[in-house]
Amino acid sequence: MKAEKIYGDNFFWVLCGIPEPDDKDQTFKYFIISSKEMGRNVRESFELWAKTPGMKGQTRNQENTFRAVALPPRKDLNGWDISPHLNNWKLIEDKLK
Repeated sequence: MKAEKIYGDNFFWVLCGIPEPDDKDQTFKYFIISSKEMGRNVRESFELWAKTPGMKGQTRNQENTFRAVALPPRKDLNGWDISPHLNNWKLIEDKLK
């Protein structure tokens, strides 16, 4: 639920994709996302999940406090794709100027 909160213009989420130890061709992947964009998309995705019946048609638990963000190549339920944020350190660099 912390990801839904908007912490201000100077707060950024940095999600890290860690490669498998045996995959020497992969590197760490960093997704830099503003608090505002993260909060909006996590909230939208959770609301869609909560409104959608479960695999057996059951009503979802609206009190669930767990939130998730899909890493590429997956997209969140609302269609949000964080791929454009890969290594987008410019967001933070611009704030430091």
